[in-house]
Amino acid sequence: MALDHLGAVVDAVVVGPPKRLNAHFTVLRTALISSARVCWLLEPDSSDERQLRAIQYRYENLEELRKAMTDFSDADLTVDQGQTLAESLAYIGLELQALTKRATELGAQRLSKPPPITQMLKDMVDLATPEGTGMVHLWRTGSASAHGHYWADDMRDTPAAFNHEWFQPAIQGAMLMISKAMTLRQERTGSRGS
Repeated sequence: MALDHLGAVVDAVVVGPPKRLNAHFTVLRTALISSARVCWLLEPDSSDERQLRAIQYRYENLEELRKAMTDFSDADLTVDQGQTLAESLAYIGLELQALTKRATELGAQRLSKPPPITQMLKDMVDLATPEGTGMVHLWRTGSASAHGHYWADDMRDTPAAFNHEWFQPAIQGAMLMISKAMTLRQERTGSRGS
């Protein structure tokens, strides 16, 4: 997912001078989030800890799916759609029970969600380095763009033009985290069974 989003930015920039001023921050932020999650999942040396983190991430995804599906419960659904929704929600409940059981077997007191992505990022990088600066810059400008806040435009000298000085640390932050995720994946696939 991270590489797909990074590729969208590269495709847009390679074609010619960028025409969009903020959209790349949103896409790069998604690349950063996806790769940071991979790093968080693969970081522990212990296989049990990696499994537990995968369970936490699956739990968070199931909870988000459950919320999305529950939003449809008041929608104008056909009888078949309503039945499918009810069956899907029941399946989610069963999977949550299985995840809870496995998390307990791995030593967890309870099934919990992963830490917030901002905490993951802060734990992974030294904020006083160029890498850390790129991550924070991307996280904050990407957040502003994704949520429609214009403060990022207010801070630039030329808000109506593409700004390479703002783009450079953003793409650097995404690239560094993707690289770290790919390295961890390579290390973990080479050390199966530990």
